[in-house]
Amino acid sequence: MGTIALEALQLIATLGIALSLVAVVASQRPAWDAALAESRFGYGLVICATIVLVKLVEDVLGGETSVLDRSLLLGLHETVPAVWETAFGAITLTGSFAFLTGACTLAGVGLWLRGSRANAASLVLTPIAAGALIYVAKALVDRPRPTLWPTHQYWGSSFPSGHTLAVAAVATSAYLVAGSAGRKPAMVVGAAGTLWVAAVGLSRLVLGVHWPSDVVAAACAGLLVGAACHALVIRMSAPRARGRSATSTRPPNVPDVR
Repeated sequence: MGTIALEALQLIATLGIALSLVAVVASQRPAWDAALAESRFGYGLVICATIVLVKLVEDVLGGETSVLDRSLLLGLHETVPAVWETAFGAITLTGSFAFLTGACTLAGVGLWLRGSRANAASLVLTPIAAGALIYVAKALVDRPRPTLWPTHQYWGSSFPSGHTLAVAAVATSAYLVAGSAGRKPAMVVGAAGTLWVAAVGLSRLVLGVHWPSDVVAAACAGLLVGAACHALVIRMSAPRARGRSATSTRPPNVPDVR
């Protein structure tokens, strides 16, 4: 029990440090890139996710989360009724690569047709980048999946949770895309996305195919992937947008002397 308490205290301390940095960043009004929908809190979340992810990767590689992971997973298994597994099995399907790429492609086509090409590219790129990261991470971190009770067999290492990472990445990208339409749409999409990530992450635990640290680390990594993809696309499209703006504002019949 002492080991579990120590691991829990270490995780709480890490979260405390990360949240403190979030508060500092939110109070300083950093004049950084607008890729996170001009949200200071968004930058704070990126810092928080990075710190927690680094800590969890370090602990997982060192085998320091095993006792706490096992205790939490067994406790959840004893709490959630077995009849709910079918519902959680359906929820977990929304985190599959096929579902996410299909949904993002359809949404991307709709945005592209409406002239929002940067946002369309962001949504389409995100699940692809997330899938690549998942493949590499699972190849590098050979962590056995839980075998605490009979479960469905999935490909690859337990770390990280691929479903959770991909959903977190897409949800983050969708939130940032919604930010271009205003604060209210972003808040609605952000709330829905948070619930979606939590539901998929919980489903992976209820089904017994991941450790809790796999899910938390995946959620943090997914947030970073979604933010990075959106920032990259916006940065790449910004010069073109500025060029079109400069051309459109030049008076007629005035030659470009640059």
